[in-house]
Amino acid sequence: MTLDEAKAALREAETALCEAERERDRAAGAARNAVREKFAGQINPLREAAAAARMAVTQVKNAVPDHEWEGLKVFRMVSRGYSFQRLSPSRVEGIVETVRIGTRFAENLSHYSTPEIGDVIVRLLKKDGTPGLKFENRDKDWKLAEEPAS
Repeated sequence: MTLDEAKAALREAETALCEAERERDRAAGAARNAVREKFAGQINPLREAAAAARMAVTQVKNAVPDHEWEGLKVFRMVSRGYSFQRLSPSRVEGIVETVRIGTRFAENLSHYSTPEIGDVIVRLLKKDGTPGLKFENRDKDWKLAEEPAS
C-alpha cells in the first residue's frame, strides 16, 4: 500500500465515521424533541403557574410596609481601642431604605450580593451627603442620627 492509498483509506474511514455520528445526533435530537412534545402539555402550564406564584411572592414582598426608620439618617458605632465612639458628630453613615422593585444598586454586584425585595438596608451617603449606590445590611448596630417626626 502506498502513501496515497493509505491517505485515501483514512479519508474514507473518517468520512464514514462522521456520517454515522451525524446520523446518531439526528436520531438523538428527534427523540429529544419527541419527548419534549410528549410532556409539553404537562410541563408548560406548571411552568406558567410557578412563574405566576413567583411574581405573586414578589408583589407581596414589594407591598411590605416601610421600616419605621425609613428615610431617616443613621450612624454606626465603630470600635476604637476598647470603647465605642461615634466617628465624628458631623458625619452620618446612611439613610434607612426598604428595598422595592425599582431600587437601584451598583452594576458590578452579582445577584446573590443584592438584598431581596422587602429587606431593610442602609444606603450609604457619598461625601457630599447624597445617597449613593453602596449599601449595608441593617444587621449592624445602627443608631438614629435624628429624631423621627411624629
